[in-house]
Amino acid sequence: MLRVLYITDIFGQTPVFDEFVASVGGTQHLAVVSPFNQTGEYYKTEAQAYQAFLHDGGVDAYAYKIAAAIDRYPQLTHLIGFSAGASALYKVLSQQKREKGLSTTLFYPSQIRHFVDLTPTHACDIIFPAFESHFDVQTLISNMSGRPNVRIQQVAYSHGFMNQYSEQFNERAYQHYLCYIQQRLAAVMPNE
Repeated sequence: MLRVLYITDIFGQTPVFDEFVASVGGTQHLAVVSPFNQTGEYYKTEAQAYQAFLHDGGVDAYAYKIAAAIDRYPQLTHLIGFSAGASALYKVLSQQKREKGLSTTLFYPSQIRHFVDLTPTHACDIIFPAFESHFDVQTLISNMSGRPNVRIQQVAYSHGFMNQYSEQFNERAYQHYLCYIQQRLAAVMPNE
């Protein structure tokens, strides 16, 4: 029974993303959604990945793909998204209704700034980085604070701290949030 859906950033389902998922554990109960259509298609530089992501339709196309995956797996209990994938997931959760609640963890969803008028219908833990070069993180957090189903934390790390292909990767933060995700999943899947 599928319980966890991982939504990648613009790099796609890379070998290091697969290592991350395996490190979290419980790999028999999960699926991965990537912005790219071919299995094994990924990019090692951010510039290449971003151009491919835009070419494949950007956040809107990715949101459509994520919504289809959520509909395909009604037994999901937790969703974990990164960067553009987290932003697209936030958009989906703000537009889609489900009978059963989902818990969600979103890492550095920078495009969420374009969806500040949306409110998710399921619990979202949002982890914002220390700063973003294109907007003021503090202003976005202020605009989103107090919203139903939204819990926000801002960390001292940069956007991309969980992705080993990112120039902003931080091993200490990665290890910390690996444990954080394991604890979150244990709470929503206690018998797994």
